[in-house]
Amino acid sequence: MDLELLQRLVDAGGLPVEVDALAATRGFDTDELMSRVDGLRRGGYVIERIHPHGSAALRLLKSPDLLYAHEVKRRLTTKWMGRKVVSVDSCESTNDIAKDLAREGAPSGTLVLAERQSRGRGRRGRVWHSPAGTGIYASLIVKPEDPPPTTAVLQFTTGVAVAHAAMKRTGKPARLRWPNDLLFAGRKAAGLLVEAIDTGDSPTWIIGIGLNVNQIEEDFPDDLRGIATSLRLVCGKPFDRLAVLATLLATLEEWYDRTAGGDTEALAAAWRPLSSLIGEEVVLTRGGKECRGTVSDLDPSRGVLLKADGECEAWIPAEHVSFIRPAAGSR
Repeated sequence: MDLELLQRLVDAGGLPVEVDALAATRGFDTDELMSRVDGLRRGGYVIERIHPHGSAALRLLKSPDLLYAHEVKRRLTTKWMGRKVVSVDSCESTNDIAKDLAREGAPSGTLVLAERQSRGRGRRGRVWHSPAGTGIYASLIVKPEDPPPTTAVLQFTTGVAVAHAAMKRTGKPARLRWPNDLLFAGRKAAGLLVEAIDTGDSPTWIIGIGLNVNQIEEDFPDDLRGIATSLRLVCGKPFDRLAVLATLLATLEEWYDRTAGGDTEALAAAWRPLSSLIGEEVVLTRGGKECRGTVSDLDPSRGVLLKADGECEAWIPAEHVSFIRPAAGSR
């Protein structure tokens, strides 16, 4: 696609631009210009050719709901996160692409997007359902400056940021289920996966985010209906995915920069009212063994404060907790 031509039409703000003026500016004849316009149309852009006052002109009527790299960059308000974008139509997993790019030296903040994934990953080897054109399937390369945070702190940071961004766009209350699920009314709208990788250079993490945006019930397989949800189902209206992504990245950058400055107390204070675990009786898996107790507190640095039956409260480091689930019979 001719992105310079597209930018001229975007800059016109919906007003017509004369064909002769566009062709002269680009050094094309009219046939070549229209060939490039057809390329934009094939990419999903709705461009009208009109004849005001007898001269031919072009007007951009609509941009596609596709996560093109150039469209993402036009919407961003971030300073460093997402300033390099790799966008693909389809892949097995954006996290896999991000890992390869990180090992090849891609800078911190590099964003990988896909319209669909065939093997999107969640925690514990689960597959994230990723139908085309409905969600945001993204991975970010993060290379923190010294001292690097822990994976648990990055997991908390990502969870809070995704929750806050989703609530900004929907106006609805959200909850976080340890350690990586965003819930609306008990149904999962997003999954998060933070992975530390070895690049032979600086400490590097891949932050994977799968956010359901415009799915309707029929888009989910039978085993996920009634369990999964989307921003569209939560609000009863479709969303501009590019606008949602811009809000998500801005919120994530804000929280990441605060966390990088050592402000984990603010992060913990933001997580607590979002948590679906505090005060709940749970079964916690630690080192392959299960223990039962009530969650008294959560903290990104210290982990889970658990009060086990007949025992004093004790902090269990987040990196030692592989899974938490509500105990049978708990409220």
